[in-house]
Amino acid sequence: MRDDLKNQLLEGEELFVRGAYPQALQRFESVLEQEPDNPYALNDAGLAYAELGQLERAVACFERALQVDPGHENAFFNLIDQLLRYNQFELAVETFVRYQEAIPDSEQKRKYERDLAREVRRQWEATLNAQPGIYLGEPTEPGEQVCKVAFVCGPHTTFIVDIEKQLARRHHVRVYHFPKSVNWLQVQEALDWADVVWFEWCDSLLVEASHRLTKRAAVVCRLHSYEVFSELPQRVNWEFIDRLVFVAPHIKQLFEQYFPRIAYHVEKIVIPNGVDINRFQFKNRNPGFNLAYVGYINHKKNPSFLLQCIYRLVQRDKRYRLYVAGIHQERRFEVYWNHMIRELDLQDHVIMEGWVEDIETWLDDKNFIISTSVHEGCPYSVLEAASCGIKPVIHYFFGADKIFPREWLFRNIDEFLEAIYSDNYDSKKYRDWIVENFNQSDQIKAIDNLVLSLNREYASSNIKPVRDNNKMENKYDNKNRVILDKYGWINVAKWKDYLLGSKFDNGFRAIISHPNVAIIYRNELLKNIVKDRAILDVGCADHAPLIEQKLRQGGWLHAELARVARRCVGVDIDEEAIAVARQFGYTILQHNVLTDPVPEELQAEHWDYMILGEVLEHIGNPVQFLQQIHEKYAELVDRLILTVPNALKALNYQAAQQHQEIVNSDHRFWFTPYTLSKVVTDAGFQVERFCFAQGLGPMNDSTKRLLEQYPALRDHIVLIAAF
Repeated sequence: MRDDLKNQLLEGEELFVRGAYPQALQRFESVLEQEPDNPYALNDAGLAYAELGQLERAVACFERALQVDPGHENAFFNLIDQLLRYNQFELAVETFVRYQEAIPDSEQKRKYERDLAREVRRQWEATLNAQPGIYLGEPTEPGEQVCKVAFVCGPHTTFIVDIEKQLARRHHVRVYHFPKSVNWLQVQEALDWADVVWFEWCDSLLVEASHRLTKRAAVVCRLHSYEVFSELPQRVNWEFIDRLVFVAPHIKQLFEQYFPRIAYHVEKIVIPNGVDINRFQFKNRNPGFNLAYVGYINHKKNPSFLLQCIYRLVQRDKRYRLYVAGIHQERRFEVYWNHMIRELDLQDHVIMEGWVEDIETWLDDKNFIISTSVHEGCPYSVLEAASCGIKPVIHYFFGADKIFPREWLFRNIDEFLEAIYSDNYDSKKYRDWIVENFNQSDQIKAIDNLVLSLNREYASSNIKPVRDNNKMENKYDNKNRVILDKYGWINVAKWKDYLLGSKFDNGFRAIISHPNVAIIYRNELLKNIVKDRAILDVGCADHAPLIEQKLRQGGWLHAELARVARRCVGVDIDEEAIAVARQFGYTILQHNVLTDPVPEELQAEHWDYMILGEVLEHIGNPVQFLQQIHEKYAELVDRLILTVPNALKALNYQAAQQHQEIVNSDHRFWFTPYTLSKVVTDAGFQVERFCFAQGLGPMNDSTKRLLEQYPALRDHIVLIAAF
């Protein structure tokens, strides 16, 4: 690299560290104008775009850097970080698989592998994601034997939701979904409560559970497809597993081929995927000219072969169209795809529809479902389309003949053309095959039989495992409920009558903490709560002269929240501070939440959280202040996060022993957990939980031990309430 370009790059990196992202980006783009394939400038530009909220451009830069230099570790990890930040779980996995061979082995790389298995797309019911351990209700169709079944799932819940719902008709079911990070206490709770625990996927969650937790129930693992091509099965403690379920016989065959020792010792069963037939409307169709492709476009899907098939088809009849419900996952294939469409003159014959949510409606006018994949497990896209009466045309991947009729399969382009041109088209036959072989009711019956069988086996064995002191222990209250989690959250449900005023006690003793809770710092806690969420940060601007200083030190809370949130908009009244913040690329509106109408920009989106960080203690009438916020924002925001200085903090006790009070001279109130909850309740909110967090600053070992033993002595109260 030329010295002048190297200097520009260094200048840009210095600006980036200072938080001046737009100015830093200008330097990186200037380098790229001279050297478009400079991987260092591409990586730096990607980081700047990410900080400015331009994900697509950020991903494009990281992808380009990796195409130029597949072993570029920073671009590799940065790309995965951004994809996970925006809940693009499958893209993150594809990225890891695609580039990982060129990336040197390291603890960081292994950590990313573990984290990928725990990250999850937020594409499923909020209550299940928000409440691991939720009980799905009394069985409505109980049999002679009713069991307790827990489902544990980390990174991907799509394939398990229907099973949980259907099995809850027969059994007591609890669902433990972990959309972000795994709470091992809750996984152990599942093992303690259930007769049978079902782990969806043979992933890192199962690996950790099999080594860390105490087995107190029969355990099932369902392995789908990708796991058989990974090292994950080798890392599982298989003594933890009572039954291994496969979705297709050829996946079982591959498992036995790649992991023969494990396969010999673990009991195995094949339960094919099931389709809810009632969800897909059947209609008789004719051969027609509309072909459907559903899913991501990546190397596994064999897109180059797909285009060649379509080209040969169109040569015979220009009326054929391929409709694609999906998006590209690999830049290399996207370039190739677009290039070949132009070169083969297929612009009018390949129609990209993007990601389609309502797939049933989208399939309505289609005549064929096409799959050219080099490998599949038990593909739902084919099953669902065939349920609608659409003719499947499937490339003969390994094992395809074990799950589909031979007449659905093709080995080469000539056989593909023959399948499309043929008058042999029978919608009812396609539907009947799914009903006979992939009916969800048969899948649920097989799983129900498995649950009953395992419960009998496990109960008859009279196993009473002894706890391993090196493994995780739960803490329980007198009703045998878990009371301790990572942050020491306290649920205020028992305070409800007192907070609402329907009960009174002049000496009410409120439990506000439990001992031995690891210290969590306020900023880190808030970042963990708002990660990947849409948030309003009220009163965020800070004093203008301090913003740049705090940015350099990494101590400005708004910048930290903006870095992890899906969308973060600040709201403040300090015009000077807002101007400074905007110079560094942060979105802060000059707006008085009490007196000004709600800006259209805020009305255009529904917000997960409104944050009031260290604000309420400055307000003369906090109840009235919060009431006005509740009235104006109740339809726009789900929850309020409040942080305030803790009246009970250790520093106050130390000062009192010196006959002193140490206080911010602008503060009007001190709060305890109960008094804060009372104020928030009076304002119309429903308090859900609170915990204690520590502020920044040095801490000696004795202070650390004190604050771990007595969390109520920490600096801050963090409270969450529903609007």
